[in-house]
Amino acid sequence: NLAVGWLKPGQAGTVPSEVVPGSVISPLGEIPPIFVSSVNLPASTSVAVGLQVLIPATVLPANADNPVLDWATSDSGIATVNNSGLVTGISAGVVNITATSTDGTNISDVCVVTVDETPPMCAATGFVSYEVWNNIGSSIAVSSLTGNVNYPDNPSTSQQITSMEGTTNLGENYGARIAGYICAPATGSYTFWIAADDNAELWLSIDDQPANKQKIAFHTGYTWIREWNKYATQKSAVINLVQGHSYYIEALMKEAGGIDNLAVGWLKPGQSGTVPSEVIPGSVLSPLPDQAKIGSSNIGNSSLSENDVKLLVYPNPLANTILNIEVENLSTVATLKIFTASGVACYEGLIDSSGTVKLDRSVFKNGIYIIKVYNEHFVKTTKLIVN
Repeated sequence: NLAVGWLKPGQAGTVPSEVVPGSVISPLGEIPPIFVSSVNLPASTSVAVGLQVLIPATVLPANADNPVLDWATSDSGIATVNNSGLVTGISAGVVNITATSTDGTNISDVCVVTVDETPPMCAATGFVSYEVWNNIGSSIAVSSLTGNVNYPDNPSTSQQITSMEGTTNLGENYGARIAGYICAPATGSYTFWIAADDNAELWLSIDDQPANKQKIAFHTGYTWIREWNKYATQKSAVINLVQGHSYYIEALMKEAGGIDNLAVGWLKPGQSGTVPSEVIPGSVLSPLPDQAKIGSSNIGNSSLSENDVKLLVYPNPLANTILNIEVENLSTVATLKIFTASGVACYEGLIDSSGTVKLDRSVFKNGIYIIKVYNEHFVKTTKLIVN
């Protein structure tokens, strides 16, 4: 049996005066549905004619009753999109891809997609950036790295390495990041793994823009060196990459104590297995723009610095004019290279003791470039902005 009684105001006693009557009770109403409150897409991306790119969508709240989206293109002659957000380039141009909630709220977001006539062909430099932030506490949460006041601009040490694997047993209470760009060696399906001590996250962008990165794997406990399958979340879903395209990749690790390690591996198209075929090698990697020094495995290598040599680039930002690249106090011939932010080389030449090279604005598209001048005695780099 089950009963609920009460004493009302003004009544006294050791037992209820009555069972609570229906005259004061109303039944429960229907449980209100959970509607979509926001839909978020990357602001922009690009794809070549005849190729495809998947646009990731974030629907909030995560427990919405109906998270299904309706995808649409503003011009099917430029690009089409399927019901999963997979965009196919049809002809050169710019198109708006819209994702709209289907639960009646009609909440939407737009991604601007540029369709290029010719697929971009990236080139790897052989190195990837490896940065360490020392003495940032004993927490093993990755957020204690990314939330640190010195992250990401002021690492304790910064160098280049030749694969996506950091130093083992480096220290205690530090955080690390391996970051740069993958130049996809083949078109097809890739699977990624991350292993680290202690906690770790692996992020990959849909293109070469860090702002479009998505977390594809993680773990919230330590692993041994290259222990790929301790946690189910260490392994990514299958991800499609396009040959010759550049993709931003970032591995984060927070260490407290123990035998610290950090590595990222993959299976490439045509490969199968329960573990990676290899740690991602330098042959497909390029470092972050401000570290892209050709042939250098350590940014702080004093043998590659010459205090008397000065690199001047002007005007910067560059608009509709001639770019001047000048090297002061250069006593020998040096190599001049210019790269896009994603590591694609767009100019190479020599510069001698006269120290001046002039380039027409037509050499560049709008964007950020890294200019490097180097020889066996020094390396000088600077950033160029083209409007």
